[in-house]
Amino acid sequence: MAYRTSKANAYKFWEWLRSPDQVPDDELSALGFYREAQEMTLCSMRGRLGGIEVHSVRPARRIGPDRQSRTDLVVEITQTFRPSAPDSGTFRGGCTLLIDLEETNPEKRIRYFVRKRVGSSERAEQQKEYSQHIAQTLRAAYFDDPDGGKEPFALLHQNRCL
Repeated sequence: MAYRTSKANAYKFWEWLRSPDQVPDDELSALGFYREAQEMTLCSMRGRLGGIEVHSVRPARRIGPDRQSRTDLVVEITQTFRPSAPDSGTFRGGCTLLIDLEETNPEKRIRYFVRKRVGSSERAEQQKEYSQHIAQTLRAAYFDDPDGGKEPFALLHQNRCL
């Protein structure tokens, strides 16, 4: 039951985010998202930006400073950029919102949010560099064999025989 309710709420939130009448473009941009899926260039890579995805809408209970039980709403949203070039990786952006369900002023309802913009060229470049570094580090850890490639684990992953 909780799973179905969470998915239904995620769908409602997704519909609300996609409506320009409900969420203006500048507010959506402040969260780090583009309203529509589209072709775009990121870090000189052409590719496709997917649509907004709302993964989770769930309650979080806590004890407030007044020692009373409080309930917030946690909303997790992502958007993905997939470059056209093969082996270029996938770049994701997202936002997690903490919404105060007891706040009556709509402008103060969002208590906290963390975002990583999908369209940030600087972030995408850093992620690309990190992915290349990790790939080289892992390869060195498993495949850099001074004995001429006879390390069994490396051979196993190279489809070669001992």
